[in-house]
Amino acid sequence: MIVLDYLITNNNFLYYAKKVLLMRKLLILSLLLIFSQFSLGIINNGQIKLLAVSESQDGTMHGSVADMYLEIKPGKGRVFIDTFPFTKLDTQFTTRYAKNIACNYAEVDCSNYDFFYTIKAGSTIIGGPSAGAATTLLTLSMLNDEELPIDISVTGTINSGGIIGPVGGTLEKIEAAYWKGIKKVYISKIGLNESLFDNSSLDELIEVMPLFNFDELYEEVFGISLHGDISEILPSRNYESVMKEISLNLCNQAKEIRESTLKNIDNVSLLYEGDSLYNLSLNETWNNDYYSAASYCFGAASMYKTQEVLLMNQSDINQLYHLVLSDYLEFSEKYSNIEIRSFTDLQTYMITTQRLTEVSDTLFKINMTNITNSSKSNLAYSAVRLKSAEYWARFFGTEYDENFAFDDSALMNSCFMKLNEVEGYLNYLSDYLNLPLSTTRESLDHAYTDYHNQDYALCLFKAIKSKADADLILSSLSIKKDDIENLIIEKEKVAKRSIYESMDNGVFPILAYSYYTYAQTLAPDDYYSSLLYFEYASAMSDISIYFEKEQQLPSFKFMVSESVYLVFFLGFFFGAFFSYFVIKLFSFNKKPRRKKNRR
Repeated sequence: MIVLDYLITNNNFLYYAKKVLLMRKLLILSLLLIFSQFSLGIINNGQIKLLAVSESQDGTMHGSVADMYLEIKPGKGRVFIDTFPFTKLDTQFTTRYAKNIACNYAEVDCSNYDFFYTIKAGSTIIGGPSAGAATTLLTLSMLNDEELPIDISVTGTINSGGIIGPVGGTLEKIEAAYWKGIKKVYISKIGLNESLFDNSSLDELIEVMPLFNFDELYEEVFGISLHGDISEILPSRNYESVMKEISLNLCNQAKEIRESTLKNIDNVSLLYEGDSLYNLSLNETWNNDYYSAASYCFGAASMYKTQEVLLMNQSDINQLYHLVLSDYLEFSEKYSNIEIRSFTDLQTYMITTQRLTEVSDTLFKINMTNITNSSKSNLAYSAVRLKSAEYWARFFGTEYDENFAFDDSALMNSCFMKLNEVEGYLNYLSDYLNLPLSTTRESLDHAYTDYHNQDYALCLFKAIKSKADADLILSSLSIKKDDIENLIIEKEKVAKRSIYESMDNGVFPILAYSYYTYAQTLAPDDYYSSLLYFEYASAMSDISIYFEKEQQLPSFKFMVSESVYLVFFLGFFFGAFFSYFVIKLFSFNKKPRRKKNRR
């Protein structure tokens, strides 16, 4: 009894009693949180069926179906991906790119959330970019709070501007989809072989829907248009003013060179070709298409300058060579460490540095001890190209973007992301589609060199163009002549929409718009070049996707429906009831403490 009285009156006993009561309260709170969070867990998870290619033990490929799951949680904008079993190619950067496109479509800031993608398959599948369109669809459906049907699937890459690119093993994938109960499969319309089902009745058993771009896909699945009608794109006043000046300078340069060469005409064909290009520039100037006019005048000036240099003696050639070399070194030093404060500055740096690189490479080819006609042509090209770089530099400092960071770290990260994205893409195309990509690979190698030389802006520029080159090769596969015009129309639509979206986000893409207008000019006569420049326009218009905003877009928030609120409250009250039951259970087994008097 003395011991019992001692415990009751002792401070340590009271301390531990309070601890027990505190633990009991924490238990109640934990149970309430567990049940309420469990009820909310249904709103940030999604799933889609992926069509893949599996490799059997004898090395043959056959179609298979995998499941992709996505969970979005509060975080730091990171992307995680698990595959069971492991894929044969890394899909990390394809998934990251698809997530970025989805966030861009949704016009939300995803930097405060982490995205957890899980791919589960019955056998080892071939990874890579073929799930890009499906990943984008799954991500955007969750961001927009749309319920994704479980009986559909998509196979195709996701490219700049939302174009859905073709992939390999289409027939095998569709067959696998049919046997898994999938009712509808969306595939790329680009390069679609009309004889795909010649020896198969699959098209009668499962619905196959070819599409050009992601906008069509989203509208087909959800009946919702992501974009309305886009009006004609009008350039910014700053762009029009500076580009008009560039065009005027290049055309005046062409005129001056031509007048000096009229005295001694040695190569009439060069003169005529230059005149033809110059006349085209006059027409484009009349149409206010100053980039196309500048391009034609550059070509004309190159022809006239070549005519001029071909007539020079050795002394004049030496003098011109050292003048061009001196101007090149002076210009390079002046702009090598220029501060980039806007997307206009960034794109200006890209285009001027590219021109300077061309000048350097061309001068390197010239053997001054043995001047051939080829060396003279290279010298003429270098002189005109250097002037083009100087004129383009007028764009520096004309605009300032407060919303984006352009320090070395941001540029390095953007270049690194693009290099890895393109690397995985090229590996997929070369290993599983056997596409001829030696030129594109060489261009990407130059981008790697720029990365190691810490010229991250030029690295990003070359990597973007490498991806666009590969996209064009892929989209041109199996294209019949009758379909080329339709492909040009679709590419133009995508480029136009991409530029419009960039402008809507407060960024006027000077390179994308320039390429876009030039592609329109080329379309009637030069199909391939027109497709190439439309591809460049699409790729360069969404360059901001690789940079983080300092002033963020509205944060993504899960859209909670009334039914979810109901489940939340049910979970909360069930948690409260369960907590009460647990406490009562513990209390039932305790005997009441009775205080006895000491005798």
